[in-house]
Amino acid sequence: MNKNTLKENVNLFLEHLSFDKKIAANTVYAYTNDLAKFLHFVEKSGVTKWSAVDNKFIERYLNKLKKDMSEASVKRNIASLKKLYKYLYERKLIEKRDFRKIRYFKNELQSYPEVLTVREVKLMTDAAKGRGFLGVRDKAMLLFLYSAGAKASEVCVAKVSDLDLKNHLFICRNHIGKREVPFCEELIPFLKDYLKTRERILVKLKKKDSGYLFLNRSGDKLTRQSIYLLVKKYAKEADISKKVTPHTLRHSITSHLFFFGNADLDEVKRIFGYTTTPLVLKHTVFSEEDTDFVYLKNHPAFKHR
Repeated sequence: MNKNTLKENVNLFLEHLSFDKKIAANTVYAYTNDLAKFLHFVEKSGVTKWSAVDNKFIERYLNKLKKDMSEASVKRNIASLKKLYKYLYERKLIEKRDFRKIRYFKNELQSYPEVLTVREVKLMTDAAKGRGFLGVRDKAMLLFLYSAGAKASEVCVAKVSDLDLKNHLFICRNHIGKREVPFCEELIPFLKDYLKTRERILVKLKKKDSGYLFLNRSGDKLTRQSIYLLVKKYAKEADISKKVTPHTLRHSITSHLFFFGNADLDEVKRIFGYTTTPLVLKHTVFSEEDTDFVYLKNHPAFKHR
């Protein structure tokens, strides 16, 4: 194990963010402030080795933060610590990642949107398995909502021409303007399959093509309400007890990319069109779980090393 002091290890992490990951200066500044508080608590406690910074120690630290900060601020500090621990463990600077098991504010999240686990997203998208027009459409739409992190209102007005399948991009349009949103390559076969069934249904209905991407059984564009009902339907079929809306899938992909991948906050904001600090900061801090779901691990924003 590396013999560097705790402070030196933290500095290595911050240098990694700045020089290796090219993280924005204001984001590195936020990490620096969060970890400075942590180091101060560590030093004041007389701790000099990472082996002494176990779950119980971190829980004492978080309890102290809770007395002095808002819930959102504490969650941001948790996110900073998780990133630090991930870095230290991957470089064998620590022997184990006790902190990954910490879950905080278990009973204080009612005011914030629900977030699905990776497993729940898979169960929900797997629930859409019909081969007719509606089944193929629903599968593509659910995976699209998750992979592109799109809002229901954005999906309603999305057009076939907004898809760039070659470059795995969705040109997302809303009242603010437009932005390019990347999605993973694994989504493309489902979109292509849906586009073929979409064309067939329009021919069968003798309906003029409006250009809108997701259509109802009559060949008209889906409404926001229809998308909400479909998401609710498949969440129920997947036996998910959480209150699930289209926004739940949007919150989930941003949370998964931030906590499990290497997407920083500025990147999450840019990709998914947040105009303020992402709501990801107010979400549950995940315990470590399987992230082999291809729509996450192969997402362009996941950034494998």
